[in-house]
Amino acid sequence: MSDVLNLHCIYVADPSYKNFLTGLNENIWGFKGLNDNANQIKAGDYLLFAHALLGPVRSRFSGQLTQYVLAKVTSNIYTVNTTQDEDNPKIWDDEKGENIYPHRFNFKILSAYPSLKFKDSSYSLKAESFTVNEDPLVAKIYEAFRYSSCVQGRNGLISNISLRLKENEINDNSLKNLSNIFDLSSSILSRNSDKKVFDKFQPGKKSQTFEVNPDENIDNEISTIQQSSSLAETEKERLIQSRLGQGQFRRDILKNFKSTCLLTGIKHESLLLASHIKPWSESTNDERIDARNGLLLSALMDKLFDRYFITFEPKSLRLIMCNDPLIHDIIINHQLLDFVIKVPFRGKDLTIFKEYMHSHYSKFNQINEKRYG
Repeated sequence: MSDVLNLHCIYVADPSYKNFLTGLNENIWGFKGLNDNANQIKAGDYLLFAHALLGPVRSRFSGQLTQYVLAKVTSNIYTVNTTQDEDNPKIWDDEKGENIYPHRFNFKILSAYPSLKFKDSSYSLKAESFTVNEDPLVAKIYEAFRYSSCVQGRNGLISNISLRLKENEINDNSLKNLSNIFDLSSSILSRNSDKKVFDKFQPGKKSQTFEVNPDENIDNEISTIQQSSSLAETEKERLIQSRLGQGQFRRDILKNFKSTCLLTGIKHESLLLASHIKPWSESTNDERIDARNGLLLSALMDKLFDRYFITFEPKSLRLIMCNDPLIHDIIINHQLLDFVIKVPFRGKDLTIFKEYMHSHYSKFNQINEKRYG
């Protein structure tokens, strides 16, 4: 119902409470540094603040928070001198003798949930929290807040948005359900200054009939090991156990990842699988028992990874999913959009781990080209 615009999402933690109130009262916000996301702030864009999330905001955006504030940006981003004077006065409480947030923009408040209290010419926030609506349609907004929370002083940028309602139809209550306000069907989320994390966010078409079943050759592979004349019995047993995700290989993987699924956080060992990154059938015997060639995943995530419905970008270790609406729903429902895994490796070990991941990533692209054309 409106022109295509940007939505800027800014998460404000409790330690910045006073600055947040100052910003609301003065209709101004500022950054210490300027990146590409902030550079794109312009008059006419929309701005959504979230304050004081209760929960693991750095791993996913869910749980409860105390405030949403929707605003309209009224100026392009601009920069003032750090020296405080009549032209560049102090605005925020933590500025001591200099402007430490010199990159600024102005805005006007459109609505807030819960409604803002205004007393003695100043806003105040309610103390209680409310449950965030975990709506898959606005998952990009949650991810934009997560980026803002993880990279302090940054705005999560979602471009190419439009409004489902006219501005004068938006009230405080409607803000609780963001999918009623924002149309994100053609939008793009920019997670950092130089790379778009998602292209069009619409789910793709269903996959073609192209199945990957890594288990179908297990019996043949085990038989080949057993019949090998060049391997000692202890080596045969170790390789077979590795192929089954068991034995020393599994113990090493459990230790490396602290008996926790990398994606879901599940800690029940009977529900966790030690999975090879570079396929066992394509690995050398040394690679087959190398713990750096392994991930610890719950059964569902293991199947997704093993069948190349998901992978991880080798440099950033960010989760990548295939272009399938059913897989898309699984990832959204598990709140794993743009999830970056943490691994225990450093230095040379990390380099080797990422080399294994590169092999999976390459095969993921090849297989899904066949699946989806």
